[in-house]
Amino acid sequence: MNAVPLRRNRDFVLLQAGQLLSNLGTQSTQIAYPLLALALTHSAAKAGIVAFARALPLWMFALPGGLAADRFNRKRLMILSDVIRASAMAALGVTVALGRASFWQMSAVAFVEGAGSAAFGGAAMGAVRAVVRTPQLPMATSVLTARLAIVRLAGPPLGGLLFGIARSFPFFADAGSYAFSTASLAAMRTPFQEERERETAPMLHSLLEGMRFLWSSAFLRTIVLLFSLAQFILPGVTLALVVIGKRQGLTSGEIGGLVAAFGVSLLVGSFIAPVTRRLLPTRVLIVLEF
Repeated sequence: MNAVPLRRNRDFVLLQAGQLLSNLGTQSTQIAYPLLALALTHSAAKAGIVAFARALPLWMFALPGGLAADRFNRKRLMILSDVIRASAMAALGVTVALGRASFWQMSAVAFVEGAGSAAFGGAAMGAVRAVVRTPQLPMATSVLTARLAIVRLAGPPLGGLLFGIARSFPFFADAGSYAFSTASLAAMRTPFQEERERETAPMLHSLLEGMRFLWSSAFLRTIVLLFSLAQFILPGVTLALVVIGKRQGLTSGEIGGLVAAFGVSLLVGSFIAPVTRRLLPTRVLIVLEF
């Protein structure tokens, strides 16, 4: 692969464009889920269960998702994850539009979406390494951070605005974003898999080996624990903002703007990340983050 600038790297641009729209849809429904649960059940506890159902598979399937990405075709795995998530969100959007959505359906769809995100995420970093040369990975990482900041800044207000127009709109928009991501992946030419020997050990054996490896490293064990806890805590913070905002009489769009304030910090961080990576060790950066 030629050392072309990232902006001229066709497959990297396709990957980032697809994920920008997909992440924007995901951030939109992060607000729409609790707003819908509160509107249908009038229960903050049930809204919390929906948020938990979405976050739980990200923790449960993170390691199996990475293992699957090493054993199976990453591109097909990512496309399959997008198709499943698009179908689930479209189905929820239809039932919401028809006035037949239920608490249990929301919880099931949230779990399916979270499971698809875990499978997709396990293969996504391998896709980045496939389309970007090693010396360009730090810059590519900064682009990824900036992308997350942008969607966390724009996604929540958009989700609140769409929900205010029609309760089904955020879910249809998210389904469309997953469809766009599928198309961008299908258009990429670079193989996502590197050449390696075929794994012959059973997946359960490899999974246990991976868990033993993580447990043997105090640093990795601590990092996994902290970030796993964050997967549970951060959705709870978002839910609290939504519930308190509704009780204060804020509109859906205003609540989305409140949640989007977090994206401003991420955007600033994406600009200073290349400098801090050169100046500080990884351990120090992680400690400072928490």
